[in-house]
Amino acid sequence: ETGGRQRLFDTPFARGEASLPTHGLVWMDTPDAMLAQFKAKIAAGCRIIKMKVGALPLEQELALLAEFRRRWQRDYVELRLDANGAWRSVDQAMAALEQLAAFGPSFVEQPLPAGRWTDTAAVCARSPVPIALDEDLIGAVDPAQLLDAIRPQHLVLKPSLLGGLAACETWIVEAAKRGIQWWINSLLESNVGLNAIAQWTSARDTGRVHGLGTGRLFTNNIPSPLRLDGCGLRLDPDSAWIFKTLWSEEGGWSARTFPHPNPLPKREGTGHSLLPLPLGEGWGEGESALPANFLTVDETTYQPADLVHLDPANLPTNLSENARATLLFCRDWLRGRDEFLITTSGSTGAPKDITLTREQMMASAQATGAALGLRNGMAALVCLPVRYIAGQMMLVRGF
Repeated sequence: ETGGRQRLFDTPFARGEASLPTHGLVWMDTPDAMLAQFKAKIAAGCRIIKMKVGALPLEQELALLAEFRRRWQRDYVELRLDANGAWRSVDQAMAALEQLAAFGPSFVEQPLPAGRWTDTAAVCARSPVPIALDEDLIGAVDPAQLLDAIRPQHLVLKPSLLGGLAACETWIVEAAKRGIQWWINSLLESNVGLNAIAQWTSARDTGRVHGLGTGRLFTNNIPSPLRLDGCGLRLDPDSAWIFKTLWSEEGGWSARTFPHPNPLPKREGTGHSLLPLPLGEGWGEGESALPANFLTVDETTYQPADLVHLDPANLPTNLSENARATLLFCRDWLRGRDEFLITTSGSTGAPKDITLTREQMMASAQATGAALGLRNGMAALVCLPVRYIAGQMMLVRGF
């Protein structure tokens, strides 16, 4: 029963007897659209609203928050703010925080970019608003060392980015020693990941309101008993999990693999790339580790040697922008390039350019391959724009 129903913890939530309260997340948009999101979330019963800041001009955000507080007072709706490292200096962060304090946020997440411990510590010490750390927790970080150096008031823990539930337990233990509050947030997990995070959260019996409402962002999530009713996440005991390959003539492919060396499937007229994934023992050892028909773009198959010696001037003029970007990225990777300029997805504000090393990208790809059980000979449909990190990481998993 435990495996079939995906019951991981024996709690009222896991048994479908109680819901988990979650905050209402307002995504970055125009001020009018964000005000409409406020209305919808509060009408649905949310009494804690989390808003992204730092992407719009500060004056627009202040005007929006002034209207928010005019309609919904502090004793009626709690406000949480997330800057996602948008402010570039201590002075800029402090100037923004001093003005945002007028609206009574319970905390502001990640005022400065991750990794700037000294500057972030200065902001935590001087800010009129409690500060929560998010992105600073990600990576090879010693929890005790970071908390002692920065001394934040809150932590936002995302199990999918911090190394899982056990890693989050370490953060919680260290936070408790220092009187630091903490909250659990889901990221962009499917219902499988969200179920594990939510059940674990319920087992802690924290009484806190966490951020567990991201599952609605998918248009074709795995059907599950998870239900988000207003701002309460629950498990419907009368519903079942449905694990199956998803395909529809209208929606296309989702999570489908094809055995190699069978012919690669074709999608007529899409211009999408088809990428066999040679994962496993042959990881990243140069051309010899890759199959001969490594990449097919617009019905043209490219061998590894073709990609290494690729001349952009000789590419067909009718190639789509994404097809061209796919070929050039594979060329640069096979030539041994060490750093890549990548654009973030923009899900938490305007897309931003970041630089990642080859080593970082390979470590992420290997972890994903191991977690999903990807094997040599699998194939994948590259249907994401390669200028963004998600599309590039699909390609890296092929190396």
